[in-house]
Amino acid sequence: MSHIWSKEYDDKLRQRIAELEAERDRVMRENGKLNCHIDDLEVERDNWIDTAKQHHRNEDYYRGLVVQIGEMFGEIAHVSDDGLVQEDVLCAKVPELVEQALKEES
Repeated sequence: MSHIWSKEYDDKLRQRIAELEAERDRVMRENGKLNCHIDDLEVERDNWIDTAKQHHRNEDYYRGLVVQIGEMFGEIAHVSDDGLVQEDVLCAKVPELVEQALKEES
């Protein structure tokens, strides 16, 4: 199908070009908004990562304190309920050991 070039065809072509340019501009604006949103989400993600790292450092610090207290009790802090001796201090057992020690002291 061939078209004879006419003013009507030229007008339709210009109108379609204008529509496509408008659509391109809309997509570019949306893309800009999405990029801003992505940037915001990346900042939020990085903040959560920093929070998780700090939580991990805090957990290590306080666990270390519990282990140090457990080490003061010697081997008993390494003995599990089934009587097996564990390599590491059983942190969950430390409060019980402290409580017993305080009762014996008073």
